[in-house]
Amino acid sequence: MTALLGGQIDVLVGSVNSVLSQHKAGDVRILGTATAQPSTLIPQVPTLAAQGYEVVSPGTLNISAPAGVPADVVAVLEKALKEASSSPAFVDKLPASGYELSYRTSKELEQYWAETEERVRPVVTAAK
Repeated sequence: MTALLGGQIDVLVGSVNSVLSQHKAGDVRILGTATAQPSTLIPQVPTLAAQGYEVVSPGTLNISAPAGVPADVVAVLEKALKEASSSPAFVDKLPASGYELSYRTSKELEQYWAETEERVRPVVTAAK
């Protein structure tokens, strides 16, 4: 961000949360998002796909545990995380932080990453 604001670079690829405050201040213009749908944080900014670029690569933050964690422990963690992610005290702070909530269970997250891997595999293979 420092290089962009200082004029050393013309373009920055970053997450919404890394540029949102500068965007709101009018210091940078977000040209597009790499999400499937427009961001609820910046709905006026079109997706890259809507602009003709077939790029869908949303950033995610995940909470992970080591492989082999017992199912009963996973269930306790998922219940606590679901409750926390529904809490107004948590949800209300997300937009100011530049994050949008997309809660997934461990099974849903596993499926998400399998689909993501399948989608990007051709790009990674071609880049080798």
